[in-house]
Amino acid sequence: MLLLLALMSTYSLSLVREASIVLHLRLENTLKYITVESALKVLAFSRDHQKPVELELNGYLLKTYKDGNKWYIKIEKDGIREIYSE
Repeated sequence: MLLLLALMSTYSLSLVREASIVLHLRLENTLKYITVESALKVLAFSRDHQKPVELELNGYLLKTYKDGNKWYIKIEKDGIREIYSE
């Protein structure tokens, strides 16, 4: 009986841990989505005002720049970069 309870407890703890990991990943994805949406607004600001912007938002570094006639925004965190254009 004690062995069965120990096995059930171990299984329950592993489920809780997995749920915690999934929740953490969902929160990270939501934070990134919000950051990208905000970054696109910063990109529009740079385009409209013809000024580059560099800022940190939610742990991400955002930097706008112009190459030729087109504006871009670079989003960077933990060595991973994404670049979006207007």
